[in-house]
Amino acid sequence: KTKAEGIRLKEGININLGLLALGNVIRARKIKNKPIVHIDPQMAELNSLRQQVQELKAHIYHLTGGTGVHPTPQKAQENSAELDNIKEENERLRIENKSLLVELQRITISNRTTYERYMQLETERDDQKQKFEEIKLAFQKLMREREENTANLTQQSNLDQTVSQNKTLFDELQSKMQEFEQIKKQSSEIETEPEVSDLNEPMEKDYALLLLGIIY
Repeated sequence: KTKAEGIRLKEGININLGLLALGNVIRARKIKNKPIVHIDPQMAELNSLRQQVQELKAHIYHLTGGTGVHPTPQKAQENSAELDNIKEENERLRIENKSLLVELQRITISNRTTYERYMQLETERDDQKQKFEEIKLAFQKLMREREENTANLTQQSNLDQTVSQNKTLFDELQSKMQEFEQIKKQSSEIETEPEVSDLNEPMEKDYALLLLGIIY
């Protein structure tokens, strides 16, 4: 085991042989000094029976409450009645324990069902919370779009108002131009003398300037 070789191996073997011889010598001296005892089998069996009798006596002494005598018939009857009471109490407790066990199983099943329902509600709550967050984000997006649309509607309203004003001015201008063309046409159809025509030319210029002043 030591993986010794050569001289060390021989020395180890010699030491082991010496120790073995020393052990044999010590064992021989003990056997030599020990007295020889003859054991009779019958006596050994008798001693065993005596020991069993002593154990039975001690057991009876314990059962009789320390009196050391055999129980009387009255005492035996009392012990029997007490034993019957103990058996009845044991049976009652067994039935009660059985009913308690059934109730415990019912409560365990109920608790398991309640726990499963709780876990289901917990999962549904998480789903509802996630949906609420999604709806909240969508609502915030709609509010931003509404604000943008409101700003666009305001700009559109201002633009429509400007277009309406420009259209009104354009209609007025067109009406004035039609009126001017009509007046010009009427004036060209009337044959007048050169002096009168010379007088109407400055009036047409003034009227045109007047229209331009109204427009601007």
